[in-house]
Amino acid sequence: AKALLVKEPNTATTTVAPLTTREPPRADGVDRFVLPALAGMADSVLRWAWPAAEDLALLFFVVALLELASGVGRHAPAWRCACGGRFTVLGQLLRETLNAWMATAGLLAGAWILSIILAPELASAAEFVRARDGPAMAGAARALAVL
Repeated sequence: AKALLVKEPNTATTTVAPLTTREPPRADGVDRFVLPALAGMADSVLRWAWPAAEDLALLFFVVALLELASGVGRHAPAWRCACGGRFTVLGQLLRETLNAWMATAGLLAGAWILSIILAPELASAAEFVRARDGPAMAGAARALAVL
């Protein structure tokens, strides 16, 4: 029935190309848009977060190392006599190290939250110190910059 109704065009007598439909456009997946956006956002966040994470890791490492060093001295007599068992002494040493590490994390979090809370009140003082920009104000500027 189709062959009777729709005939092939006579290309010898006409200059109009036969009607055809183009291929449908390629359907792009969500990952073509989402993954580059996530990569760009990760680059932006890591630009400022990575140096801060390095500084925090160094601070936490130093705190843990100092606590381990002082803890070894505190627990050396119990380790030598093996009175309560060496694993008990080792567990106490690791618990004290973790306790110091967590206390440092709490102090840093508290200082960070306090600096966020006090930022509006200290903004005018920071602008005053920044405007003076003399050697006498250098120490005060550094102290306010921390907050």
